[in-house]
Amino acid sequence: MFVDRVKVFAQAGRGGRGCVSFRREKFVPKGGPDGGDGGRGGNVVLRADRHIDNLANLFYEPLIKARDGGHGMGKKMSGRAGADKIVKIPLGTVIWPAEEDKHATLNTERPISNSEQLEVGNRQSAIPLVDLA
Repeated sequence: MFVDRVKVFAQAGRGGRGCVSFRREKFVPKGGPDGGDGGRGGNVVLRADRHIDNLANLFYEPLIKARDGGHGMGKKMSGRAGADKIVKIPLGTVIWPAEEDKHATLNTERPISNSEQLEVGNRQSAIPLVDLA
C-alpha cells in the first residue's frame, strides 16, 4: 500500500513526579530534605531516512507517543529520563504542524543536532502535530 499523505498526533512523554523525602539517621537530628527530582519525559523526533519511501508506517500508527519519565526517590535519586520516540520518514517530506502556518521540509539524512530536529517536547496531552504531505 502506497501512502503519501497522513495525519498523525504526537504526544511527548510526561515528566516523572518528584519525591518528598527527609533524611533520617540516628545521629543526624535535622537531616533536611533529600527527595529527588522526577525524570524528564521523552520527545517525539521526526528523522528523514533514505531507505523509507512512503508513509505507510504512520498510517497504521496515527498516535505517536514517547515514554514517560521515571519518578524521583529518596536519597536524592532523580527519576530516569523517558526515551525519545524516533519516527523515520522519507526524504523530502513536507511537515505541516496543525496549529501553525509554517512548515518544514526534511531533505537531508545527516545526523541533526537537538536545535535542528523537529520535535514535540514534553507536553501534557496529545496534540495534533503534523499533516504530512
